[in-house]
Amino acid sequence: MKFKILYITLLAIISILMYYINFEFIYNYYSYVGPNKEFGDLDLLLRGIDHFRNGENPFLIQEKTPFNYPSTWSFFSLIDVINRDNLRFIGVFITFLTFLLLLFSLKFNFKNIWLYLLVFISPISILIFQRGNSDLIILNIILLFFLLFKNKIQILNFGIFICFALKLYPIAWFVINFANSLNKRNIYNLVFIGFMILSFLIFNFDEILQIKTNTPFSLDVLSYGAKILYLKYIFYSHKILLFFITFIILLFIGLHFYYSRYNLVLHNLENEIFLFIIGASTFCFTYLFTISWTYRLFYLILCFPFLLKQNIHFRFLLFSIMLVFYSQTFEIIFKGYSIADLINHILLLFIFTSLFYTLFYIIVKQFKIKCLNSPSLPSIITISKVLKKPSR
Repeated sequence: MKFKILYITLLAIISILMYYINFEFIYNYYSYVGPNKEFGDLDLLLRGIDHFRNGENPFLIQEKTPFNYPSTWSFFSLIDVINRDNLRFIGVFITFLTFLLLLFSLKFNFKNIWLYLLVFISPISILIFQRGNSDLIILNIILLFFLLFKNKIQILNFGIFICFALKLYPIAWFVINFANSLNKRNIYNLVFIGFMILSFLIFNFDEILQIKTNTPFSLDVLSYGAKILYLKYIFYSHKILLFFITFIILLFIGLHFYYSRYNLVLHNLENEIFLFIIGASTFCFTYLFTISWTYRLFYLILCFPFLLKQNIHFRFLLFSIMLVFYSQTFEIIFKGYSIADLINHILLLFIFTSLFYTLFYIIVKQFKIKCLNSPSLPSIITISKVLKKPSR
């Protein structure tokens, strides 16, 4: 208890100091592109919310930086205190709230606190807090639902839908959580939430296309995605050798996780598994289908509690994630050498493949456990034994 009180006190101080000192110093040191303005992404969001409050459509207003958030954010226009005039207060509050919710969700202790501190001072973390990006709001919403309703899957699914309505990538949370928590008791809730998500996509399809058009991306700076690796190092350069090496890496990772899948520790890790699903599915979905800014890699911190409970096979995965968090540092050290960028993308490919395989085996093992323990679900194992039973 004393540790948590001390930590919360330090967070309050750090949250304020990060704005007044560290943000601009580290921002300039790493030479981040874009407008050099604290809470720049939050400023754009609050500007749109102010337009909604005034009865205007922010998508139709010509701005230097076009509005690229779903209109569901207009709900916040009903809260008067959420406006552009309170930008600094809201930005510092979000920073503090994020640290606070992570404290109670990730269960820091004296053995692992150093690992999380390294994450918090990494360029990736500094970028997302300096920008005041809306991903922090989405993260806070799902962590709040997790802490309050961790044993109520129906309410958790509703929280996932709220996050999806504000940002589209949480659809990956629902898909993986659907497969992981599927049983007779939850099926109606899962189908209902799925119907709501499908309806949202249909009725807001034009707006989603507009958001895609208004969202900037880069193939060279502060971004990640499978498409970047393909376009920069395989398609344009026609580097067949690199493609062959990439294939060997994927094959090696696949075989490695195939033979280590039975070593996954799942018992009494329900909370860690849920956080892992949020963090891993966010990364896998955005890596495979989008070109995202690197601040979204911050979600990988949710994978740590689960990975720290696993065997030695997963330590290299943790180490790779830490290297990616400091990729901007290595690019400065090896400035002028494209090898640093290439290594970073190969590490991202390794992380994607490892997390994808792990998610798959979690779902498979959880389903087998439910089949054995629940008479209401058909047991694949039982069926296979019946089929293999020799006839007389």
